[in-house]
Amino acid sequence: PVAHRVRDAGVGGSNPLAPTNNTSRIYRINHMIRHIVFFKLKEGSSTDDLTRLISTLESLKDSIALVRSLTVGRDIGRQAKSYDIALDTTFDSMEDLSSYAVDPYHLEVVEVIKELCETTCKVDFDI
Repeated sequence: PVAHRVRDAGVGGSNPLAPTNNTSRIYRINHMIRHIVFFKLKEGSSTDDLTRLISTLESLKDSIALVRSLTVGRDIGRQAKSYDIALDTTFDSMEDLSSYAVDPYHLEVVEVIKELCETTCKVDFDI
């Protein structure tokens, strides 16, 4: 959560940061976090490996309460530079994402990922 101090419009002359006699209002803005991870399976992986990884990733939603939403998708582009699977999750805050990262069930999932994947990449951003 980020707190911003916002002045009433039109108060304080031409400089919106200038001190005023009016009290400022504090607005709390909650920014959810989107956490997206891409997975590339190891060379020679089977359809069973792909299915196992997808079901393992999907199990995160029901196993970790901090996950607000979760979507798993298989790549349909199938180009050499493509990743095989994408995981798209949302969290209420960076703190929740940090707690998720060290959750024991998530760490079990990470071991499956290490077993099945050649590489991963991720991005986290405010939404």
